[in-house]
Amino acid sequence: MLTAFEGLSHHDAAQILGVSIKTIETRVYRARKLLAEQLDTDMRPSAR
Repeated sequence: MLTAFEGLSHHDAAQILGVSIKTIETRVYRARKLLAEQLDTDMRPSAR
């Protein structure tokens, strides 16, 4: 959220949250992947 909506760098977000930059990178990656999966599922026609 801090990097996507607040426009903070990974470095700044890491400092605010008290975690490593690598942790921020991992969290952003996982969040984007989950969002893409959810959007893909929501866009599929429902099987009836």
